[in-house]
Amino acid sequence: MSDEAPVAQLETLAEGYIRLVRMALPLTGSTQAELRQWWRGETLRRRQYGLTPEQEALLADLCRERLATLPPGETAPARNAAPARRRALI
Repeated sequence: MSDEAPVAQLETLAEGYIRLVRMALPLTGSTQAELRQWWRGETLRRRQYGLTPEQEALLADLCRERLATLPPGETAPARNAAPARRRALI
């Protein structure tokens, strides 16, 4: 067995997803409504990649920062909207 340290540690699917979102977020949506629609559309993917609550909160914070830079835009009613008892992250 070698005493050498591994060259690079492989990232988890969740870490890879977060890295991808960090790169793509500045290009996602041109209005707040579009970014919110994107966030809702990514719900399944966030679950699929097994994000922890802390990782999901980090992405929500990044999206909130991005929202602050975008104009409101028109808000279309969400298809399959979450029940009122669940609070949206962004």
